[in-house]
Amino acid sequence: MKARRVRQLELRRLLKIAIPAILILSFLCPTLPKDTIAGISISSVYTFNLMMLALLVSFALSIKLAYTYEGSMSKTFTYLAAYFLIILLANLDVFWDVMTAALSQQSYIPITYTSIIIARVAYIPLALSRIHTVRFIKVRSMNIYEKLIVMSAIILIFAAVMYPYISLIFFSESIAVMIPELMKPVVAIRLVDFTMVSILLPLLLLNLHQYMMPSRERVTLSIGAIVGGIIMSMIVDYPYTVITGLTHAEMALTFRTGTLYDSLLVLSYLIVVLGLYVQMNYDELAQREFEKEIAGEIGEVRGEVEGVIGDLGGVVEDMGDGAGKMRDTESKLLDRFKKRPGNR
Repeated sequence: MKARRVRQLELRRLLKIAIPAILILSFLCPTLPKDTIAGISISSVYTFNLMMLALLVSFALSIKLAYTYEGSMSKTFTYLAAYFLIILLANLDVFWDVMTAALSQQSYIPITYTSIIIARVAYIPLALSRIHTVRFIKVRSMNIYEKLIVMSAIILIFAAVMYPYISLIFFSESIAVMIPELMKPVVAIRLVDFTMVSILLPLLLLNLHQYMMPSRERVTLSIGAIVGGIIMSMIVDYPYTVITGLTHAEMALTFRTGTLYDSLLVLSYLIVVLGLYVQMNYDELAQREFEKEIAGEIGEVRGEVEGVIGDLGGVVEDMGDGAGKMRDTESKLLDRFKKRPGNR
């Protein structure tokens, strides 16, 4: 208990330092100079490098955790590493040049949707990772308040993701205008994003629910930070477009130049890094404590077994003495029987 309390205090100290640090690092993006020199600004260089560093560290920590664990936990972080690798590559211009050239040769894949298709490929390992996460979560149900939170969040997320088309349905006067807009591929992409978030959100609540339980082996608050950071990175652009009135095409023109959206995206990646780091260090300490407890229990059991063996040895000795006494008694009775006149 004392070791666990010390570990919790260390974790709180880490969070007190790390949370303000990642907030400062993230929101430096829009405050740095945007004056360009040879087409490059300090804010764009800082934003790009910080984003790539966060993704690279997330990938490396996921690989480390995958080798640390076994079974479902190992598969969880292996697929998570694949997800971060795809997102990391998707932020490299060289990768885009190669993939655009390859996919644009296929007549059935428009160049416009190349980036959208590649970005959604990352959802495959992410979904597989979450499937394996469910296997080591002991909590299988939510209370009424958690269900209300999930339902409210899903409704708000759906409204943010589908906002342009919801307004089109309610305010469009012509069905001839509305139907073609709703049939565009981008609507399906938005529905995919919404579906993925709807899957991850209950998982986040279940993780937090289990964290509040007295027994929370191998699942800590860090899992919640990882899932929460991923959800934030997936949907932060939708409420941003609703609030600012910008379209995704307009946002793409200023992507990674130090905008507020860049800050929020970097923040989501840094939250994931923090969650992975805490998971690795906090759980290693817990594992060492668990091994010490097991070693102590094994020692106690061994002592009890040795005590039982000693008692059995004493019983065997007593049984041997008893057998000897019985033989002596039998011999004496036989001698007396032989000494009788009629038995000679």
